[in-house]
Amino acid sequence: MVPLGTTAPEFYLKDTNSADDSFCFADIKGVKGTLVMFICNHCPFVHHVIREVVRIANDYRVQGIGIVAISGNDVLNFPQDSPELMTKFAFENNFEFPYLYDEKQEVAKEYGAACTPDFFLFDNQNKLVYRGQLDDSRP
Repeated sequence: MVPLGTTAPEFYLKDTNSADDSFCFADIKGVKGTLVMFICNHCPFVHHVIREVVRIANDYRVQGIGIVAISGNDVLNFPQDSPELMTKFAFENNFEFPYLYDEKQEVAKEYGAACTPDFFLFDNQNKLVYRGQLDDSRP
């Protein structure tokens, strides 16, 4: 795992919610902190918590926390995680934050994301203050 206190790794990834947008960490960064979530469309654990994730994102986004979701799954092995289906998943779940596609899985590896959903919370100085799961519930 990436140690607490680590500076947020930079990224520049395509947003599946927009035909023309790509984002880097600085674009997402909130004035009070930033939440980087690694999720995917097919994971039953993601489906189990997605409503709560969206609720939390909506509550904290307006309080100055930057929010982003990233999927780094291999679409050859998991075709249901394709960028087109990511767009659909984001729409169906009312995402008000970018859902980025990490095609080469480089960002997921740099963050040390091991499974989905995986959460990385950074403070306003871009230092990692939490990494792990949303809660202990299971599908």
